[in-house]
Amino acid sequence: MKPQYILRYGATFKEYENLVYKLTAVDAFNKNLVKGVIGHIIEFEKGKNSIVRFVDSDGKEATFEYIEDDLRRRFKLTIKESLEKYIRK
Repeated sequence: MKPQYILRYGATFKEYENLVYKLTAVDAFNKNLVKGVIGHIIEFEKGKNSIVRFVDSDGKEATFEYIEDDLRRRFKLTIKESLEKYIRK
């Protein structure tokens, strides 16, 4: 039997031919498709109505966006650096 076409599903392919759709880990997280993320939550006095959103990462640095009311700030964190120093300003 010779198939008319072959569909390959996976996350570890090195080469893509005729790529139809690409879903990265960041896209999945931002679209709320991730089943769960374990994290440590710190209560802040200031910023009860604020959001910290993960934007992008290159493996060495991660970009976050801090949203509070109408204020939006982006900042980068390196490995083992704390979000606290950017949020408490």
